[in-house]
Amino acid sequence: DRLIDLGQAAIDHARQRTRQCGEEMTVSVGIALANDGATVSDVLSWADRAMYKAKLMGGAVAAVA
Repeated sequence: DRLIDLGQAAIDHARQRTRQCGEEMTVSVGIALANDGATVSDVLSWADRAMYKAKLMGGAVAAVA
């Protein structure tokens, strides 16, 4: 899925940049898509749930709501 690939690319980039600084960091990405009638609050809530899903999967991954 293209969205997961984009999320994973962001995660990989963050990991690479922090390693260059001598640090270690993990990033979890939650992805949500707006549909007709969705409010900003709805989309943010869905993205937040997807992020926690990614964390439950062990972190350093992207998940779609």
